[in-house]
Amino acid sequence: IRIRRTLQKAMMQHVGIVRSFDGLRSTEKLAAELLHAYYSAPNAPFTSYGVESRNLLLASQHVVRGALKRDRNVGLHFNADLLAAELLN
Repeated sequence: IRIRRTLQKAMMQHVGIVRSFDGLRSTEKLAAELLHAYYSAPNAPFTSYGVESRNLLLASQHVVRGALKRDRNVGLHFNADLLAAELLN
């Protein structure tokens, strides 16, 4: 439960509609740490909750990596750091 709540909080805070590179990088690092904690945890009986938690961790890594690769603001996803670069051009 702690892993999912921690991930949810970070994703809402740093990977929502308004983002920054610092927030994305910190969430990328946190997701990797949480995935390591997930795999390091003692084996528990199989449940869909455990599988969903792992899938959320993996999906969050893909979302964050994709957001870090963006070089411009597109659609609804807005990186505040890119706005400064766009205004200078």
